[in-house]
Amino acid sequence: MRLAFASIVLLTAACAIHQPKVRLPEEPPLAATTRAGDFATYPLQRVGLLPFVGGDLDVQRAAELQRVFALELGERAPFEVVALDAQDLEAVDVSDPHRRGFYRTTTIIELARRYRLDGLMVGTVTELRTYTPQRLSLQLELVSAETGQAIWNATLALDSGSERVKRSIDVWCNNHRASTLAPESSDLVLLSPARFAHFAAYEVARVL
Repeated sequence: MRLAFASIVLLTAACAIHQPKVRLPEEPPLAATTRAGDFATYPLQRVGLLPFVGGDLDVQRAAELQRVFALELGERAPFEVVALDAQDLEAVDVSDPHRRGFYRTTTIIELARRYRLDGLMVGTVTELRTYTPQRLSLQLELVSAETGQAIWNATLALDSGSERVKRSIDVWCNNHRASTLAPESSDLVLLSPARFAHFAAYEVARVL
């Protein structure tokens, strides 16, 4: 009898530990997006993601942005996402890889040809504040390797002082991030530039 009672207690405790977390109501996407009218006709199977440029990005922050965007886009995009690094850019003959934050069309086409890509994603940071309240504004374009023209575009402006942004971070931490990574407080996201950038990547990936 005592053994049976102990088993029931242990089973009840285990069920309590593994009780599913209550999901929060989803918030509308924070990113705005536009796409070409014939977007669906482009055969996108393998798309490159270039290092982010613009703003006050240093090499480390640019690499971190690219890493989290490759992670989030790779989980949600209907195509393979390939992160290209500085060495990949050096492999093509470009004396000026980007101007005012935008890569040249010739660079896009040459990279696509060399790495057998159907398109490339070009990310540009337009505002970056890494102290509280954090701000991160960026644009991500998907450029067709066939035409060299942008066929999809997303813009995002995040301010960690915004109540709407805070609610969306709460939802991300509770409903989405915790499903693949260790749970953590939304307050940490508001303080950490790396986690704030990861949240930005999630929001852009939502509208792809």
